[in-house]
Amino acid sequence: MKKEIFIGLDLMKLIILTASLSTSCKAFGIRLTARA
Repeated sequence: MKKEIFIGLDLMKLIILTASLSTSCKAFGIRLTARA
């Protein structure tokens, strides 16, 4: 039971990490295109 909850938390962390990474990459790309 506890293991399943921990796996779910890890999945949530992974999803949040990927989402924040993709958004920061998009923002970085927009900055690059704005400079160019």
